[in-house]
Amino acid sequence: MSTPGGWADVYVDGARQGRTPIRIDVPVGRHQVELRIFGRRAESRSVDVREGVVSRLVLPVADQE
Repeated sequence: MSTPGGWADVYVDGARQGRTPIRIDVPVGRHQVELRIFGRRAESRSVDVREGVVSRLVLPVADQE
């Protein structure tokens, strides 16, 4: 996960995982990912994780108000 233009704390299913950029291994299934972007509002996404698939979540923050 990365946040071009800034940085954020990353939460997966409500548990803090660290700060962007970060690589997180999560179990297969649906997960709620929240990026708490510093100085801006939090952004949340639902992510479906499939076995054997590597996914990348990128949320640019430079355009947000």
